Amino acid sequence: MILYTIFDASVIFKNGSIDEQQANANYCEMNVDGIVVQVSQSSSADTCVERIISTNPADYLNPKLQPGCVIQK
Repeated sequence: MILYTIFDASVIFKNGSIDEQQANANYCEMNVDGIVVQVSQSSSADTCVERIISTNPADYLNPKLQPGCVIQK
């Protein structure tokens, strides 16, 4: 079988040493203007957008929710 992917082989064939639950522990989901986004805590007052979780293509064009943008609480 041939696997065509953009990911590195070490990501595809993990050895199980990194617990997936532990890797996602720093992230949480947040509702911003009715759009669910995955964020990480950057400081005590700010959160950083990691990814958008939406099926609406227009949500991905919102410059306020682009990955890397800071959302103040």
